[in-house]
Amino acid sequence: MAKIKHNRDAKRQLGQFFTPPLIAKNLLDAWVLRADMRVLEPGFGKGAFLLPLVEAFMRLRNADLAKVLNENIWGVELDKDVYTWTLAEIERRWGKLPDRHNLILGDFLDPAVLAGYENRPGDLLGSGMGFDLIIGNPPFGGTVALALQDELERRYGRRHGCKIKRESYSLFIVKSLELLKDGATLEFICSDTFLTIPTMRGLRNALMEEGATTVRRLPEFSEETKYPMVTMRHVRGKKADEIVVDGARLKVSSIRCTGNLSWQVSDDHSVLFSGGVLAEYIVASSGMTTGKNEYFVRELDDDGYFDE
Repeated sequence: MAKIKHNRDAKRQLGQFFTPPLIAKNLLDAWVLRADMRVLEPGFGKGAFLLPLVEAFMRLRNADLAKVLNENIWGVELDKDVYTWTLAEIERRWGKLPDRHNLILGDFLDPAVLAGYENRPGDLLGSGMGFDLIIGNPPFGGTVALALQDELERRYGRRHGCKIKRESYSLFIVKSLELLKDGATLEFICSDTFLTIPTMRGLRNALMEEGATTVRRLPEFSEETKYPMVTMRHVRGKKADEIVVDGARLKVSSIRCTGNLSWQVSDDHSVLFSGGVLAEYIVASSGMTTGKNEYFVRELDDDGYFDE
């Protein structure tokens, strides 16, 4: 399976689903940027967030592109062609790039990229450089470089005692958590699968342990994907008592009643997860699992029963 994933076409291998500029603009419009802020977009693609950020900081910094790209904005992009296109677009709009800037051609998940900016759990908050805002659309279903997998497993494989799935967007989120200042914000566009899928249990747990999270569903994203998408805003700080999904406040104590820490359980339904579970008494499967529906489908007799 790993070999198949590493032989996919380039776009799928990179997990590229470019953000429509209007969606990026709507998210950025909610922010009041300051001239002293440090903002990161990991995986900046064709600049849906990056270009409006440059424009906003150019107004705040008196059109000084060198200050903007050295003191306010950081970005990382893995695709060389896309990286080159976006830098050329910056030059087209605002003039020649400064000799030094913070726009990096590389893999955001590479531990060497942005090394020294972290505030890891257990560090004194503020001991690293950190960012005030990390915003973007991490790759979904992208291939994690084989050469990095052992190191990523060591660094991010477990968090707060739970397994972190080795998936591009979950690793982007976990690394980003380490790059935030205390009280700073991570805002990502993600697939809605992370709300409930069992393999993202560890990611949900990390987010609840490390701050407050608000999720809002996007009515639509783009023609590139039919996956339902959400925006996730996470503020780094103390352990959360609740999360907010589409305006509904869910108690973390209710979420922890469910085996997979589901972010779709309601407080009213959480009581249904107390006590024993069926799995303690039986092992069940289905034709969908075995491909043998005849093992599981029985013809009912006239009284509505079947012989076993």
